[in-house]
Amino acid sequence: MRRYCRWSMPVLAALCLAGTNARGGQIDPGLQEILDGAPDDQVFSVIAFLNEQVDLSAATRQMDVERATLQRRHEHVIVSLQGVADTTQGAVRTFLQGSVADGGVRSFEAVWIRNLFIVEATKAKIIELAAHPDVDRVYFDYEIELIEPIAVADALNSDDEEIPQAPEIGLVAIRAPEVWAMGIDGSGVLVSNMDTGVDGNHPALRDRWAGVADSRYDGHPEWAYFDPFGGRHDFPRDSNGHGTHTMGTVTGGPPGDQIGVAPGSLWIAAAPIDRGGGIPRTVADAILSFQWLADPDGNPNTNWDVPATNSNSWGVTTGHGYPPCDQTFWSYVDACEAAGVFVTFSAGNEGSSGLRRPADRATTDYNCNAVAAIDANNPNWPIASFSSRGPTNCTPDGRQAIKPDIGAPGVDVRSSLPGGGYGRLSGTSMASPHINGVAALMRQANPNISVDDMKQVMYETAVDLGNPGEDNSYGWGMVDAFEAVSRVLNANDPYACCFGDGSCSDVLPQDCRAAGGKSRFGYECGQISCPQPGACCFDDGSCEDILEANCTAPGSDWSEGDCGSADCPQPGACCFDDGTCQMLGPVACENAGGEFSGHGLSCEDAGCPQPGACCVTDDECQILGPDACRAAGGSFKGHDTTCTNACPCDKIAKLKAKCNDSGNVKVVVKIIDNSMNGQRITVDVRGTRVVTGVLGDKAKLIAGPFSGPVPVRVVDPDCTNTVTAQCP
Repeated sequence: MRRYCRWSMPVLAALCLAGTNARGGQIDPGLQEILDGAPDDQVFSVIAFLNEQVDLSAATRQMDVERATLQRRHEHVIVSLQGVADTTQGAVRTFLQGSVADGGVRSFEAVWIRNLFIVEATKAKIIELAAHPDVDRVYFDYEIELIEPIAVADALNSDDEEIPQAPEIGLVAIRAPEVWAMGIDGSGVLVSNMDTGVDGNHPALRDRWAGVADSRYDGHPEWAYFDPFGGRHDFPRDSNGHGTHTMGTVTGGPPGDQIGVAPGSLWIAAAPIDRGGGIPRTVADAILSFQWLADPDGNPNTNWDVPATNSNSWGVTTGHGYPPCDQTFWSYVDACEAAGVFVTFSAGNEGSSGLRRPADRATTDYNCNAVAAIDANNPNWPIASFSSRGPTNCTPDGRQAIKPDIGAPGVDVRSSLPGGGYGRLSGTSMASPHINGVAALMRQANPNISVDDMKQVMYETAVDLGNPGEDNSYGWGMVDAFEAVSRVLNANDPYACCFGDGSCSDVLPQDCRAAGGKSRFGYECGQISCPQPGACCFDDGSCEDILEANCTAPGSDWSEGDCGSADCPQPGACCFDDGTCQMLGPVACENAGGEFSGHGLSCEDAGCPQPGACCVTDDECQILGPDACRAAGGSFKGHDTTCTNACPCDKIAKLKAKCNDSGNVKVVVKIIDNSMNGQRITVDVRGTRVVTGVLGDKAKLIAGPFSGPVPVRVVDPDCTNTVTAQCP
């Protein structure tokens, strides 16, 4: 199964810093559906994305070239993000402030991690906001939720709890105790989770909360705990229990039980997920949490407060309003990782039904890190039946890629629960904290290793399970903490670096990345074979000899061998809605809004359909193509048709209504020709709707008896003025 490494067009729009012409933004279709039918004064919570965005990929490449430390990476990324927000948010902020004064906006908050505003406003004001020239798109603030555990076991009995337990079986399975024996236990590393909160008083965790364990937090507990809903940042708490359990797996240990992968690390936490007690949890809460994680103390020049790792045991599904491959959270994760935070997500507990979002993302080899659940209690390490499987189609061109990425213990995992106890939970929620802990061990071993290099080492050193190589159940296999840490301990030595032309050089990993290569940690060039380039056919019929991973342009296709042996498909006629034609490839044609007629077919032979009459309303006709007609909400009457007599209201010549002595009203609708013969029309006779058929060029009906004035009007099609019959 191949990986693909380019951005789709919507992602480019999300990540590129580009000057745009003044234009109105768009309302996302999901939000539009919610707004439709709502009164203008109904209030909704929305997220408004601005046009200007930081190119995070370019920022990462620049840091690679500089061999930047994590502190330098953090400073560069945060300053860039905040700078774009500071220089581009002014006009929208002024608009929102004015709208608060007139009552259209209830509240708003500016966000820099993705240059956006979180806004509570009326429907009418949301429509105005979307039309602002600095706004790109407005989305509904949907709810999010944690990935519910599969099973819960009661806490161990008091006799067991009196004696600290030996390392849990999952820790042994991933070889964490062997790493501790090397003198590496996460000391000096700050970890984090985004969950339901954490019980800061739990014996396995209380001494490790950075808010009390690190004097630099004195007077600033809000740098170590973030409550986006209630604003209670003074001390970590957890009314649900999920977050306490996951954090225990990351770092829990003495004086509590030995439950954590990296017991020497300190932790901070954000609590935007499933708070309980009827507290809503929305995308806005997660956005603010990611922003906090990227710079907890609000100072871009410091990174001691920035966590090295972050695990997320939550995700969303179609049932929450999110389609497959939903990109809502992608750019926030990218910003955190560009700033040096290793981010991982649980794959989901939906089994063969597929992965949750954003764990289904596969835009590069490393995005996003999705974790499967393995039963470490079984010596055969089977994949858990509930663990979400791939493949995913969330690739740059929609082709399948393998997911999840890696596995970890996720069945009957024993960890901390609020109130000082312990219990067992199952789910991919329990697996991703193991990966969080392994990443912390790797960061202690090599403090400045990049996020992508950490993921690559994890994948290379994983214990292969299931089908040989990467597969859609285990990913690369069970994470091996000992092998991963051993590799990165010497990551400042030269290693094999594979380049796009298939060549190899033994260079330092950071120089390999800066030169566009991929480092193979632990190997020299003589020990490996680098992937060789092949023919990449592009949509315009051209060909380039490049690596498969780089053959990622829209519509491109890769094959082994060189371009001299490849027979690339040629572009063909692309018919546009206005009847014009261009020679384009199929993907380029589709992106331009045309219809592809076939490879090699010329425009002369294509016979592109011509625009015709479009009844935009019953009495408004325009000459449009079929797609443009439908987009305008009209009815297309056929290619090359004229507007003359095309729409219903053009065809109704006269409406007559007359009342006889008995009070019965005779109604006659005169049509200009026989084109409506056999069709049905609806006539309103003093509030009563009567359906009648057209015979030839007339429609007739009799209704009554009535007395006094009787208003009559054709309502379907809604074409005529009201006439009045006077009855006795």
